Amino acid sequence: MYEIEWVTLEEATESFNELLDETYPKWEFGGATYYPAQILKEVDPVHYKIALDDYVTFMAENMDQFIKGETDPEDYK
Repeated sequence: MYEIEWVTLEEATESFNELLDETYPKWEFGGATYYPAQILKEVDPVHYKIALDDYVTFMAENMDQFIKGETDPEDYK
């Protein structure tokens, strides 16, 4: 039996953004610094949402982390 960990959607989003920001380089332009999560969310919000949904699914399938109201442990047995 595995131990379920519940996280909030905000925590999952923060974790996802950190993953993007650690994986891809930041952009410096015109004296400002832009981070990958910020860029993706602003430039292509649909793709950002799809990637975040994929990350939430990954969390459920591989890390036994679930988001109340979003993912159900029964769906990942």
